[in-house]
Amino acid sequence: MRGLRNPNQKALIICLQETFSKQEDEEVWSADWGGRIIFSHRTEHSKGVCMILNPTSNLQINTIESDPSGRYIILKVTMEGKDYFLINVCAPTDYPEQETFIRTLSGNIISKTVTSRVIAAGDWNTTLNKRRSAMERNHVQKCCMRSHGRNRFG
Repeated sequence: MRGLRNPNQKALIICLQETFSKQEDEEVWSADWGGRIIFSHRTEHSKGVCMILNPTSNLQINTIESDPSGRYIILKVTMEGKDYFLINVCAPTDYPEQETFIRTLSGNIISKTVTSRVIAAGDWNTTLNKRRSAMERNHVQKCCMRSHGRNRFG
């Protein structure tokens, strides 16, 4: 990520998705960064999110919820006397999984946060219209077949 090693980095929090990180990476990444990193791992070959905290920030972390499948992190933080809920998401790409994931995540957000104080970031990997998503995939496949010839796709 460009600018991540910049000692003058001004972002308070940097959200990364598809980190493919594992427990053993935490100490090395945190030492390299010089500050705290909150992880939600899956495997070194799939998923994973993390939230990188600027070492100079005055954020106070109150609670951390890390999804066991490496799909999201929910932090409750206090900054300048106010509580906020920071969420970093890496949603599934498969439509049926997306629906289940969004329902579960929404339930967690509603039950565990003050929704007017939520700041969500990440890769939602989704479209709001199942039919449109299928049409777009079909259109992309047809375009690829036209530009590369049918023989390349069987």
